[in-house]
Amino acid sequence: MSSPTVAQSHFTAVRAQIDLDEVPVVKVIETWKDPFFAEVGGLPGIYAKARASYGNNGAFAAADHQPVNLGAYAESIWSDSFNITGAVGAGSLAISVAVNGTVDGNGQPGGPGSNAFYQLFVSDSPISCDFDLALCTGTRLIVADGISGSHQFDAELPFTYGTTFYVASYLGAEVLGNGVADFYHSAHFGATAAGNVSVTGSSGFTYALAASVPEPTDGALLLAGLTSLALLRRRATRAQSR
Repeated sequence: MSSPTVAQSHFTAVRAQIDLDEVPVVKVIETWKDPFFAEVGGLPGIYAKARASYGNNGAFAAADHQPVNLGAYAESIWSDSFNITGAVGAGSLAISVAVNGTVDGNGQPGGPGSNAFYQLFVSDSPISCDFDLALCTGTRLIVADGISGSHQFDAELPFTYGTTFYVASYLGAEVLGNGVADFYHSAHFGATAAGNVSVTGSSGFTYALAASVPEPTDGALLLAGLTSLALLRRRATRAQSR
């Protein structure tokens, strides 16, 4: 069973889940969805929690020597819309996302071990997101998988003054079998328009530029690569099996 959010001008959503991969069927053991905070941990030795607020995601998953097909998943989403005025024609939004966390028992998406991933989506229409597919409608502006340590992702988003556009921030942590993926105090999103002016979304939240973080460690990050595609294939498999 898929778990999409409804497209709207702004929202927050989180899910924490424990499930068992019995190919080709995925058995959901425990799941909790909420706008702001969710956690699951009814089984000994496996736990997940997620939180979301505008401009901020948090996800944590851990498993202590569990079967390799028993997984903990934490997913955090927020989305906001913007209509920037004060000029005419084309403008550019400077976006910065600071991500910081640790992965212990590093694995590959869909395989034993732990993994963390981040995606930023943009659209000219309200965005909806699907937990099972780790996807939101719109275009992926930032894609990062296999994250560990501190990273800063910078991007430029073109827009038209007086025209509404939409952004969605998606952070996930997952562990299969054994490991920890701790990104509960991350990611932090910031955005400024021309002249380093902060912008306010329809949520009422004002986004300043995110603080800088150290450069990524070698080999810690894959941007829009095959690993991210493997992650999406895993999520699609899980969704189709429900």
